[in-house]
Amino acid sequence: MEKLFKADKQCNDYKDLVETMSGKVSQSGDIKDKKIIELAKKNRALQLQVESLKTKAAKAAEIAIKIKKENDTMIMESPQLQKKVGGPVDTLKDNMSTIGGGSTIDMEKRFKEQEKKITKLRNDK
Repeated sequence: MEKLFKADKQCNDYKDLVETMSGKVSQSGDIKDKKIIELAKKNRALQLQVESLKTKAAKAAEIAIKIKKENDTMIMESPQLQKKVGGPVDTLKDNMSTIGGGSTIDMEKRFKEQEKKITKLRNDK
């Protein structure tokens, strides 16, 4: 997607260059019009960037929900964990404390790694 935006920008730059060289843009009063066009192009580029970031954020949220569901199903399917807890577990902290005989460090580490992945996905452009 990023390559497409770069190629589109390069194409527009070439079009501007051709217009300038062919004399279609006059020098007298078109400075304001030229600035308006330039700002409109920047606005469009920023709008596309916002939409792209929204899409990435939505994907990251989907991944987070998927991971939470996997964690919940892992606990629901494990009879040993259900015996320790006495039924389904509602909170993430309770889930982490029951896995591995009370070892929350491994699950906290995994949770932090997943948060880093989500943050990385959000920050990718």
